[in-house]
Amino acid sequence: MRSRLHVRHGRTRTRVRFACATVVALLLALGIGLATAPPSESAGASVVVTASIVSATSLDTTGCATGAAGRTSFGNIQPGSSNVTSVDCDVAFGSTNNAAQLQVAQGDGAGAAMWMSTTGALDATFDGPSGTGNGKVIIPVTAFDGWGYAAAVQPDGSTLVAGVCGTASPYPNVFCVMRLLPSGALDPAFDGPTGTGNGAFTFAQGSQGSDWLKRIIVQPDGKILLSGECLTGVSHYMCITRLNSDGSYDTAFDGPSGTGNGRVGVDLGNEAWSYGLALQPDGMIVLGGKCYNGSNNDFCVARLNGTTGAYDTTFDGPSGTGNGMFAFSIGASHDDGAVVTLQPDGKVVIGGACYLASGYADPCFARLNVNGSFDTAFDGPSGTGNGRFIITGTPYDDILYDGLVAPDGSLLYNGFCDQTTHDSCFVRLLPTGALDPTFDGPTGTGNGLVALTDNTAEEEVDTIRLQPDGRVIGVGTCGSTATACVTRINADGTLDTRFKGPGGANAGVASYPIGTADSGSVGADFASDGRLVLAGGCANGSAIYRVCIQRLDTGASISNYSNLGGGGDTDWASATATTNTFAACVRGVAGGASATWPSTGACTSTDSTSWNAVPTTAATIAATAAPVPDPPTAIASLRFGLRTATNQPPGSYVAPIVFSVIAP
Repeated sequence: MRSRLHVRHGRTRTRVRFACATVVALLLALGIGLATAPPSESAGASVVVTASIVSATSLDTTGCATGAAGRTSFGNIQPGSSNVTSVDCDVAFGSTNNAAQLQVAQGDGAGAAMWMSTTGALDATFDGPSGTGNGKVIIPVTAFDGWGYAAAVQPDGSTLVAGVCGTASPYPNVFCVMRLLPSGALDPAFDGPTGTGNGAFTFAQGSQGSDWLKRIIVQPDGKILLSGECLTGVSHYMCITRLNSDGSYDTAFDGPSGTGNGRVGVDLGNEAWSYGLALQPDGMIVLGGKCYNGSNNDFCVARLNGTTGAYDTTFDGPSGTGNGMFAFSIGASHDDGAVVTLQPDGKVVIGGACYLASGYADPCFARLNVNGSFDTAFDGPSGTGNGRFIITGTPYDDILYDGLVAPDGSLLYNGFCDQTTHDSCFVRLLPTGALDPTFDGPTGTGNGLVALTDNTAEEEVDTIRLQPDGRVIGVGTCGSTATACVTRINADGTLDTRFKGPGGANAGVASYPIGTADSGSVGADFASDGRLVLAGGCANGSAIYRVCIQRLDTGASISNYSNLGGGGDTDWASATATTNTFAACVRGVAGGASATWPSTGACTSTDSTSWNAVPTTAATIAATAAPVPDPPTAIASLRFGLRTATNQPPGSYVAPIVFSVIAP
């Protein structure tokens, strides 16, 4: 807030009469000659210096942590039961220079208060441009081959899919991007650099027609990052493009050369291939992959300024001379970096495959400090890694493609492990880099590396995603005839048998055929309401592959709180036995906060009007009338209530809730 203070200055006139002669005599005495004074000339300018002081808001939800027993977790409950959390969910908020309001909203904005993760069924509302897709959409971007390598679901439910499309046969290949509305139809407002894309378009990044897109990230401001590898002359190099929300180039993103105009090349001296992309909270962009050193490949990484794309010269690497980009070895042969992940403390983790003297590859990792130096506390299974190490996998190739940092700090990766055939493979490391011994898989002997062996067909997982309930989704290809495939495992690495697939008959692994022949999925992303998007390619009536997209629906849901008993009675106990509902209650406030939601009850099952539906858009539940210190001392204490129907389907349900603070 900014206040304007208006001060009106008055002026008092006092008349004083002096004799004219007296004034003249005085001036002459001072050496001032009236008759000889030159004419006066002057110039002036007025400059106003301004400042707008913003409201400094703060929010602390550590007293309402996800999964806390009795606070944000109901645990195992029975169908047809009424349940209220027993421990306060304390949210601290405020502003150091203004009044503040604490607001709450559903994280998915979809209207269902709680939902169960997908059981694998296709989402029949995802119909595509034809209106008949029934969960499957095929997009012919060009007249030649196309394949979707990456997907990102935006907050409004629109889906971005990016990949590689041909403009001739067999080359050149260029980047292609499309945006689908929640219905699966192409978004006509997404027009691309030419302004005529109408939802899908291509563009060349390099000069040789061999551009391979690997990753996509949507920035908080809606701009879109696309990264991969490009070819100029005979050399590959890392390349990255930033688009505005309408698909046009962000011309302010100029790169190290200052002339990129939205499309940037990263030159590490020799050939380089980019497979990993990450966006830091401060806007810095991290690229990772492999670089050729003249005899074999090394891990390599670059960090770019988030505004201009120039190298971040403070990112110097282990040598201290990287100046924004550098390479390093892990083993004695080829070290192929594949995925970049960021920890909350700003450290960068790179995972990939390192080749041994046997000629086979094992998973390998490095963790860098904020300045790019090795994090020597990241020691690996041997305890002597000193920031980089190789783990022992199966006797043959173990290749990683993707990874993530879990909320508990563990590191999850997926790819394939080559045994008698390629098998889907998952690795989980503790924050120290040691293998997680609780991640044992179906055999109970995985000890941190789980290979899902069926010995019948080729399988691999290219993308890994984490559900809110801690279960892991792997998306890739499986089957003797290549088919898009989804695997879901529990936190211990065992198959989640509740994942039934499109036909409802699977038990943890399900295939999703699309098109008329071979297919596969490489990219995937979750929407905020739990729906899962798969992106890949498929043959559809000819030898030409198309970009193919599928969307899986969420499972059962639980309704938002309403007047369950009818009339003026909102008592939970009056609900019918088949009613399900979820609600929140402000049990009390402290530290100068006042409740906007009713807070007269004890938040029990008979509190009547103290219970509230969690709104789909942000609503104020508590406020402060004056500034509070930072860390904030104003607190709103909440409890949550849940009633399940007698026929409520079994499963793990989540209620994503977003807290925010505004200073009006």
